[in-house]
Amino acid sequence: MGETRDRLAGNDTALLPRDATLELHLTLRERQLLRLISTGMTNREMADELGLAEKTVKNYVSGLFCKLGVARRAQAAVVGVRLERSAPRATSGADGMGPSALPGERATVHAVDMQTHSHPPDPDLANTIVVGHDGSHGGESAFELALRLAERLGATLLVVRAWTIDTAPHGTLVSGGYVASFDEASAKVARILERDVADLVTAHPGVTFRFKAKFGQPAAVLIAASPGALMLVVGSRGHGGFSSLLLGSVSEQCTRHAHCPVLVVRPRDPKAGGEP
Repeated sequence: MGETRDRLAGNDTALLPRDATLELHLTLRERQLLRLISTGMTNREMADELGLAEKTVKNYVSGLFCKLGVARRAQAAVVGVRLERSAPRATSGADGMGPSALPGERATVHAVDMQTHSHPPDPDLANTIVVGHDGSHGGESAFELALRLAERLGATLLVVRAWTIDTAPHGTLVSGGYVASFDEASAKVARILERDVADLVTAHPGVTFRFKAKFGQPAAVLIAASPGALMLVVGSRGHGGFSSLLLGSVSEQCTRHAHCPVLVVRPRDPKAGGEP
């Protein structure tokens, strides 16, 4: 235990994102937390390691995510999360960035620089994680990880679904000769979204959920929902995904243009998700 604390208090930054600007704006405690998170520790395990109350650690972690999300000089995105059954590995990814595993998850997160976009934060998104859900396998994986993050951080989870004329569920726009307005159609899509994730919502009574459906292309809808959020979580490839890129077009646009850190989640089953 003592050796671990000594190592964490030192200058070992192998498990931190290799971003000098980000490093300058992290306190010693925040760097310690990042290293512990990278080993897969839960909040309780980190509390035991640091000799702190679990609630204190939870507040520290929440503050760390806020700093990653809204500090203009230290903004970063995290991409390339792979949910897998093997334990997190302390090796660098192909992008040369040091990985860090989310607390308690079989996942590897790579940090990359993200452009800073000037956009006023939405006060309604304070302490909120936004996740895109299109009903695909990738969307389900993204939702499940976002749900676990929200639960651990005590954050609200805003579940967003974009729809277009082509993707609107049958009966959403026209029913019995009545043509619905876009607002009415969005309300119907939001109810369908709630139904799609009802089982997981019921299984996590401690998480506050919000649901939003909006007409538009998925990337544009998700980017518009991101200002002020702790994080935007998306699947690596949703409906209509293609194999010519490592990331699907939606996730790629989100990592480039979202107004908060972006977490791109790869499906657990590569065959089901169609990933390389």
